[in-house]
Amino acid sequence: MSTVYGKVVTLAAALLLLFAVGACAAAEDVDPVTLLTAEQVTGIAENMLQAYNSGDYAAFERDLAPVGQALLTEDFFNDLRDEAMATAGEFVAIESVEGPLPGGSEGHSQWQVTAQFQNTTETLTLTFDDETNRIEGLEFEPGG
Repeated sequence: MSTVYGKVVTLAAALLLLFAVGACAAAEDVDPVTLLTAEQVTGIAENMLQAYNSGDYAAFERDLAPVGQALLTEDFFNDLRDEAMATAGEFVAIESVEGPLPGGSEGHSQWQVTAQFQNTTETLTLTFDDETNRIEGLEFEPGG
């Protein structure tokens, strides 16, 4: 699964770079925002992981910010999914959701989702834009 993680690390690095550029350009005076709840993050993660199971790219990218949609193309999603299915298997259930995690950058919140797959447990770190509540960063880590 090293190729899968290599692609995920590449995607995560690209998203973090674009995230940093966007953060530098953000306005100082932003209206107060409503942060996501654990229940909402669970729903978003559940949708993405069910879409992973079914191969439904449109459902998978529904909660991605535009930068994530531009980087995570349908071809990339299909390649990543094929490789992950061969090793991790299908998504089974979300075990836990924690967040927002401390130490996030201003205007963004990070959540950690632990998910059980047929053959492994994976930890997903989702970084949300607090203004839009859309995912700007996505990382998969083996083990839970």
